[in-house]
Amino acid sequence: MKYFIPEWDDKVDNGYNFLLDEATKNRSAYKDDIYAHEIYSEPNYDGILVSKVVVDKIKNKRADIEKLGGIRNFVRFPGEIMGDCGAFGYIKLEIPPYNTVEILDYYEKLQFNYGVSIDHLIVGPFAEPGVREKRYDLTLRNAEEFISKHHKIGYNFTPIGVAQGWNPQTYADAVKKLVEMGYDYIAIGGVARTPTIEILEILKEVYQHLTPNTRLHLFGVGRIDALPYFRHLGITSFDSASPLRKAWFDAVENYHTLSGKAYAAVRIPFIDKQSPRIKHLFKSGFTSNYFDYLNHDGGNKNTAPLG
Repeated sequence: MKYFIPEWDDKVDNGYNFLLDEATKNRSAYKDDIYAHEIYSEPNYDGILVSKVVVDKIKNKRADIEKLGGIRNFVRFPGEIMGDCGAFGYIKLEIPPYNTVEILDYYEKLQFNYGVSIDHLIVGPFAEPGVREKRYDLTLRNAEEFISKHHKIGYNFTPIGVAQGWNPQTYADAVKKLVEMGYDYIAIGGVARTPTIEILEILKEVYQHLTPNTRLHLFGVGRIDALPYFRHLGITSFDSASPLRKAWFDAVENYHTLSGKAYAAVRIPFIDKQSPRIKHLFKSGFTSNYFDYLNHDGGNKNTAPLG
């Protein structure tokens, strides 16, 4: 079973001076910062998932990727790179903002190993009768067009068809159709926030339609305790941002050790004048000098400005 980590520009300043609390001088976020897989002697994940909506959010990012000769060179990763559209980014739109030919060319030009067909999430208010059927049919039509054009033109990346649904039977029917279309790599989408027991029920229904050659990816689910069950039911790869989210948002266990024990790390956020919290402090009477003190002289209580 392979683990793909989502790429969200999560890097660290390799030359950061922790004693002086200073970043690398004249730092270039791309040249000086490093990814997690560059910190260790061996990459700590099998692959990286790159969503198009994430690429599109940053000006010139796609151009930079192309300039460097492809996505693998850009993220400086020797392993496999999977591309998808990032359905959560356009969930509120009636239809996805992309077309099949555009996405096929995008995956090929940026040299992805795997490319996922265009899907539309069926969750929350979008799982209501009338809406869910439209998204379900749209996802399958996109998958059929995707693999048809992929075979006709002869792209180099491996195509992945997405199965969306709203209960075990609809997911199973979608997988059955994807197998009939010719997919040997299929992704289960829309279950990132689904309880584990319900995911298992979906996978049980899906399993009966898998062939010996079918690979199955699980989008957005990395529940360690359930991985043996997922594997038994045909999952061969998954992606999850849970390790990153724990580091960002968990106030109690945000620093994990190899032994399995976790700690509460003290996190001091970068002082951004655009931050709502910082704006509020400015309005309360705190000055820029005070924040400069916190950033650079926090260890010397005798130098603290009064406001």
